[in-house]
Amino acid sequence: MSAPVHHSVVLGCAQRRLLPEVASRLPAGVSVRVRGSGGGAVLAGPGWVSAVIRLPLGHPWLEGSLVDAYRRCAEAHIAFFADLGLAVRAVPPGTVPIANKALDWACFGSFGPWELADAKGRKLAGFAQRRTREGAVLGVGLLLAPVDWALLCAAFARPQDEPLLRARTVSLSELNGAPIEPQDFVARWQRCLERVIGLKTDVPQPLPVQREDLT
Repeated sequence: MSAPVHHSVVLGCAQRRLLPEVASRLPAGVSVRVRGSGGGAVLAGPGWVSAVIRLPLGHPWLEGSLVDAYRRCAEAHIAFFADLGLAVRAVPPGTVPIANKALDWACFGSFGPWELADAKGRKLAGFAQRRTREGAVLGVGLLLAPVDWALLCAAFARPQDEPLLRARTVSLSELNGAPIEPQDFVARWQRCLERVIGLKTDVPQPLPVQREDLT
């Protein structure tokens, strides 16, 4: 098994105890870390883009429950993708297929409230949230291009899950029918979020997408 040096496995905070064994299965050059929010593991690297939205106390997105913040985030993204000509929908709480629960060790193996899917029910985006005394930190992870699910599954000693993850996920490039230029997409995404939220948003520049990630 091989992987580019810029891949990284990111565990949810509840998966911290798995860090040593996951690290032992990764090839040289692939790192592993634990994030501050919950949820399943993700494979950061080519094909993956993310945003960190810091919401202060009193921000409209924080009115109501934790789930309400996800719904507002989903609505903003659905409108953004519609402007790009891409049809995306949000998955309401309580409507997740039972079969997805078998893959809940991986962030993109199951759905949380209001996470984004295409018309076929394939997952496109995942949300994470951490409340603080100052407000909340909302994370959004998007599949810009197909990712190396085999690498992530091998790290968890679950190679049998690789075809399921591939079948249950979709990237923006696949929906678009052609590769999406990462830097241009991130710039437009950041402008949209900052306009809707009214705050500065941290959207790191994505890593280069390799040609094989788009096949």
